Amino acid sequence: FLRDPGQWAQGLIFLSLLVIYLGGIRTYPLLFTIPVWKVAIAFLNFAFAGYILATLSVRFVFPVISLEGPMMWLMRSAPVSAKRLLMEKSVLNLAVALVLTETLSLLSNNILKTLPQMRLLSHFSLGLMCLAITSLVLGLGAMFPDFKERNPSRIASGLGGLLAALAGLGYVGLSVVVLAWPAYLYAAGQWRHQISYGGALTAALGIFVLISAVTIWLPLRLGLKSLERHET
Repeated sequence: FLRDPGQWAQGLIFLSLLVIYLGGIRTYPLLFTIPVWKVAIAFLNFAFAGYILATLSVRFVFPVISLEGPMMWLMRSAPVSAKRLLMEKSVLNLAVALVLTETLSLLSNNILKTLPQMRLLSHFSLGLMCLAITSLVLGLGAMFPDFKERNPSRIASGLGGLLAALAGLGYVGLSVVVLAWPAYLYAAGQWRHQISYGGALTAALGIFVLISAVTIWLPLRLGLKSLERHET
């Protein structure tokens, strides 16, 4: 991104859309000040943030391995292992994704005056989602590299980018489905004041963490093997 000023305009467009979104939720109907609706809107905001994260990752994270292009031969001759290259890419992109996503979560939850329990769930879930989606997209980018193409947009729109987009959105959708049940019980509890959601929350978080762990480990493992084959 920093090496290609031509990508700055696209980054500004994405940031502008986020600003418009944050400005739009300031005008949500007064009906949503009712506790049950506040929970529902906060959960929808969490789902939207996950969707934005998946979209941005495919556009900006997926091409980073391919953009090394002709310099891959230099890396093969230098004392830089494929594992170190992949980990450095992971840490850098994860840091950027965490800053953007958690900032969006913080600002939107403050605007919506989200209940504390939902706010904590949103921050934790989005943080883990950042790690999972970054690992997923980066691993697929290493599995389906295109070292001849220099345009990141074309790299992201190729077959590998399409698979990364589908996988990222699938992970977000599955995570939303898993976490929707305790969110529903919490909203019902705010309405009826008699429903316990602690057990459902524990089970849902356990499933979510397990799915995220597989999403983190498996693509990076396969991507590492793919890069190691390019070294030989």
